Amino acid sequence: VTDLDSSNGTVVNGRLITEPTMAADGDTITVGNTLVSIHAGERHGAGPAINTELATPDQTQKTSIEVVADAVDEDVAAQVVGAEDQPGTLTVVFSDIESSTELAVAMGDAAWFEILRRHHQLVSAHVEAHRGRIVKNQGDGYMLCFRSARQALLASIGVQRDLGRMGPAMPGGRRAAAVDSPDSGGVDPTAPLLRVRIGAHTGEVMMQDDGDLFGRHVIVAARIGAVATGGQILVSNLLKQIAEPRGDIPFGPALEIRLKGIDGLALVHDVDWTDHASG
Repeated sequence: VTDLDSSNGTVVNGRLITEPTMAADGDTITVGNTLVSIHAGERHGAGPAINTELATPDQTQKTSIEVVADAVDEDVAAQVVGAEDQPGTLTVVFSDIESSTELAVAMGDAAWFEILRRHHQLVSAHVEAHRGRIVKNQGDGYMLCFRSARQALLASIGVQRDLGRMGPAMPGGRRAAAVDSPDSGGVDPTAPLLRVRIGAHTGEVMMQDDGDLFGRHVIVAARIGAVATGGQILVSNLLKQIAEPRGDIPFGPALEIRLKGIDGLALVHDVDWTDHASG
């Protein structure tokens, strides 16, 4: 058993492991909310059996966006710092997969891991192509930053478009991208696609030594992402004003919403990414 730098660690028989560890008959392995019990009994002549149990989702469980956002310090004391310490005005983007916990339970560990791998490849490719940076991620949740508001939007549009090419839902009508494997037969071509929600905001942010971003504008971006729905790109009014003059990215009308922990009403706009001209 090897832990690949996971955020919550891997536990073998109640002990958090820090190096490759052998597991034997009767041992239990805990990875996140997945419990693997190893039993050496023969099952239909197929060899040792490995039983995997995924805990029932906690309805109060935080979303991936909330987990990433909670790591940001909201109460930053005023301080004088040098210009080299200031990342300046950035567009911060938060995204996660809608109903990810339910999808993971329905699909099983192997298929869900493949979904997360392909999703990471897709996000990374668009972030790199549009000169952005992955600040941090927790499972299917991402915090990204871009120097350009327009590039942040183009990357977000690219992610949403390419998700539509990843394939239909898995059997049973669950929302998820199809997995390329011999066992993925029976895919329903009419089932919903994997749906990602994206929220973004532009503002002055601060940066820690490890490259992490913090400050009020980061929190605003996270809160916008948390109220977005699957398949949606929701942006602040300020981001829209910065990116709109070129005229090639269509925005929906202003919506007044209340953001968690933010006083007053905020103006946000939906990005009609299906109408954005290619190239």
